[in-house]
Amino acid sequence: MEKHKYINVEKRYILPVNLSVVRYKGKILLIAVDTATWLVLENEEQLRFFSLLQKYSIRESMVIFQGKKEDVINTITQIEARKFDEFECHSAVVGTLHFYLTNKCNMKCPHCYMNAGECLDDELTTEEVKDVLKKYAEYSGENVVFSGGEATTRKDIVEILQSAKEYGLHVSLLSNGYGLSDIMIEKISELVDRLQISIDGYSEKENSKVRRKGSFQNVLDSLDKFLKNGVSVELAITPWLDEELEKKVGDYADFGKSLNNKYADCKLGTVV
Repeated sequence: MEKHKYINVEKRYILPVNLSVVRYKGKILLIAVDTATWLVLENEEQLRFFSLLQKYSIRESMVIFQGKKEDVINTITQIEARKFDEFECHSAVVGTLHFYLTNKCNMKCPHCYMNAGECLDDELTTEEVKDVLKKYAEYSGENVVFSGGEATTRKDIVEILQSAKEYGLHVSLLSNGYGLSDIMIEKISELVDRLQISIDGYSEKENSKVRRKGSFQNVLDSLDKFLKNGVSVELAITPWLDEELEKKVGDYADFGKSLNNKYADCKLGTVV
């Protein structure tokens, strides 16, 4: 199991200097021109805090900034999640398209760097999505990874998955696995080559610290059905970070072992 990453407030980032700043519909996109990495900030205050981080440590920046805690957390989360302080060139993976279908989500996880929740006004229509997939396949695209938000909240998700398969693409879906009917699970199982489901605790109590309360057993039931349908599933876990986490490592390990034993004959993997 990979250890949870702690961030020292004395950390001083070495951030890209050659930046392109794009403002669009209230959001601020920062693009590191030399490394092809990017991050999204929510407002001008987050951009101001980012600018401080270019000169000072996290602690020093917070003292000078004196702004909202949420803006500090979101800025640092974006930098860490996007590995924005790394200077290795991130060239595109040939033949792989990561498609964010919607910002809508039926959960509100605190670690979500997409700030998912509400559907955006300008999200692509069914036909627009299908047109992108078609052109991608025509240009020798091979793999597509669908996510969100929560991709399954789109009413046209089955139609989109069908189109991807018709164009000969290898289809992966990232989902929280929550609230799916048996019929939906059956349809998705027929159309995906790989599925990643997120469960962020070994019990309802631990999981609800990150995920929607009452979702733990519902998602485990979805996991069970997908695996029994022969789908290759990865279980992604992001534990809640508190002073008790180190004491709970054994509980997470036992949870993983119990699932591995239960589904020894199925295609189950884990991402921690």
